[in-house]
Amino acid sequence: SAVPAAMERLVSLLTEGFGGSGPVFGSVVQAAAPAEAADLRDRLMDRLQVREMLEQQIGPAVTSHNGSGTGGAGLIQLSSEEAGLLSPEL
Repeated sequence: SAVPAAMERLVSLLTEGFGGSGPVFGSVVQAAAPAEAADLRDRLMDRLQVREMLEQQIGPAVTSHNGSGTGGAGLIQLSSEEAGLLSPEL
C-alpha cells in the first residue's frame, strides 16, 4: 500500500540528519488523522532519542488548503543545556 511506504519515507527524511547523536525535541501535527499521527510519533520515538514530543491538531487555515488527513512533524536537535530544561525522559 502507498500509505505505509509514504510514512516510511517521511520518517526516513525526518531522521536522516540526526543519526542518534543526542536528544531531540519534536512535534507531530495532524488534521483529522490521529491514528497516522500516532504512527508517525511512534516511529520517530523508536528511531531517535526523543526527549519530548508535542502533538497538535492543525488549524482550519492549513486544513482548508491541504485537506483532512494532512500531517507532519518537526524535529530539533537539543544541546545538553537545552535538554536539561525539558521534562525528564519517559
